[in-house]
Amino acid sequence: NPNPAAVIAALNAQMAAPDLRSQGMFASVIYGLVERSGRVNFARAGHPAPFLSTQTGCRQLQPQGTGPLLGVLDDAEWPVTTTRIPPGGTIYLFSDGLIEARRGSDVFGVDRACEVLESERQSALEIRLERLVERARLHEDASLRDDVVVLAVQRGPAAPV
Repeated sequence: NPNPAAVIAALNAQMAAPDLRSQGMFASVIYGLVERSGRVNFARAGHPAPFLSTQTGCRQLQPQGTGPLLGVLDDAEWPVTTTRIPPGGTIYLFSDGLIEARRGSDVFGVDRACEVLESERQSALEIRLERLVERARLHEDASLRDDVVVLAVQRGPAAPV
C-alpha cells in the first residue's frame, strides 16, 4: 500500500487485538516510502522524527504530526509527511535509544547526533552510522541501556549537466 497511514492503521489493528492489548503489547514505528526522485512519504506512530543531512547541514525533520503508539487505541490517525532528499543527501531513521542515551540527566540528543553526522559528512555511509552509534554509546559511559537502531537512505549525487 503506498499510503503510510493506511499501513500503520493495519498494523495497529493487529496490535490492538484484545489478547495483545491485555498483555500490554505496544510499539513505536515509522513507515515510509522513498522514491527514486528523492521524495519521501512517511508516517509515525510514537516514533522519533528522522534526521535529514545535506551539504548545508543536518536537522531533525518537522513532521505533520505523529499518531499514538501501535496497540494503544482502536482508532487513530497517523499524519503523513512528505519531504525530499536532495541529491547527495541522506535521511536517517532511528530508534529513541540513540537520542535518549544519557549520562545522568544529560541526554545525547538531536544536536549531538547532528554534530556527528555533519563532522562525518565526507565519510562513507557505513562509517557515519558506526560513529553515530559509538558517540551515543560513549555518551552513556560506553554502554547503551536501550536499543539503538539506525537506518539510512542516501540519495546519489546529481547527474552532471
